[in-house]
Amino acid sequence: MQPRLPLALLLAACLAAACDEDTAGGSTCSSEADLTPILAQTRAGATEVGSALLLRVDQVRAALEVARAEADPTASTESLQTHTRSLLETFAQYEPLAYGPDGAAVTVARVNPFPLDEAAVSAYLTDGAASFPDGPPAFDRGLPALEYAVFDSSLAAAGALDDPDLDTVLSRIERELTASVASWEAAEDFADDTGTAAGSSFSVLVNALSRHFEDMRRDRLGIPAGVALGFPNPQTVQAPHAAMSLALLREGVEASRGLYVGYAAGQHGIRDYLRGIDSPDARSLADDIDAQYDAILAGLSAVDEPLSAAVADGGDAEDVQAAYNALSRQVVDLKTDPPAVTCVAITYVDNPSDSD
Repeated sequence: MQPRLPLALLLAACLAAACDEDTAGGSTCSSEADLTPILAQTRAGATEVGSALLLRVDQVRAALEVARAEADPTASTESLQTHTRSLLETFAQYEPLAYGPDGAAVTVARVNPFPLDEAAVSAYLTDGAASFPDGPPAFDRGLPALEYAVFDSSLAAAGALDDPDLDTVLSRIERELTASVASWEAAEDFADDTGTAAGSSFSVLVNALSRHFEDMRRDRLGIPAGVALGFPNPQTVQAPHAAMSLALLREGVEASRGLYVGYAAGQHGIRDYLRGIDSPDARSLADDIDAQYDAILAGLSAVDEPLSAAVADGGDAEDVQAAYNALSRQVVDLKTDPPAVTCVAITYVDNPSDSD
C-alpha cells in the first residue's frame, strides 16, 4: 500500500490553498463520484432505519401493556425485555444519522443520555411523591431509564413497570424520535445540495461520521475503561442491566460503517467520494478506513461481556486497551484525513481527547 502524505502537510496544503484549481483545471479536492446518489441513499437509509425505530417503540409499548396485565409482572417481562433490546439496537443503528439533515439536532442527548442517574429514576418510578422531571436534557430519562426499569428486578418488584411515569419516559422517547425521522422525511432537497462547503449536505455527513465515532469511542469504552480519566468507571457503561454494552458498541461501529459505505444494495457512501478523488492518498485512505472497521470489530470480539466486569476487575485490561486503540486510530482516520482530502471542514466542537 502506498503511504499517504503526512496528515499535517496534507491538511495544510488543502485548506491553505482553499482547494485551489490544480494545473489540470480541476479542484484538488473534487471527486469523480456523483454526490447526488450518495446523499439520496443516505436520506433513504435514515428514513428506513428511523421507521424501524418507531416501530420498535410501538412494540415496547404493547409489550409493556401485556406485562402490566399479568398477575405477576416481574415473572412475565421476557417479551418486554426482548423488544427493549431491539429498540436499543435499532437506535444504535440510527444514531450516526440522529444529528438530522442539518447536523444540528440534539436527539442523542435527549434520547440516549448515559450514564444514568439511577437514584433519580428510581425516585420517580417507585416513589408516589416524585414525578418525571421536566426541563432540558438530563441523565434521568430516555432509553437508559427505560432499560433500567425493564431489566432491574428490584425496580420491577417495586412497581416501576406500572408507574405512569414510565409511560412518560416512553412517550418522550417517541416524541424525540418522531421529530428526528420527520426531519429526514421533510429534507426533500437534501440530495440536491451537492456542494462541499460548510453546511452542505455532504459536510453534514462527514461531520456526523466523525462526531458519532468520536463520541462512541469515548463514551462507550474510553470512560468506562478509564483511558481518559486514569481509573476504570464500570458504572458508566451503556445498558448495564441488559448486559448489552459491548453489543451496542459493535452495533454502533456497524452503523458508522453503514454511513461510510452506504445503506443499500448498489451502495453509495462517503467511501465512493474518497475513491473518486484523483489522489493516491484519498484512495489509500478509503481502503484504510474499510480495513480499520474490520480490525475494530475483531478487537471488540476479544472482550467479554459484561463490559462493566471487563473494565472493573482488570483481567481483560489488555484486550480492552487493544480495542480502544483500534477505535482511536479510526477517530484519526475519520476526523482528520477525510477533511484533508475532501476540503470539508470539521465544524462540531472539537473533543480534546483525540489522542487519549
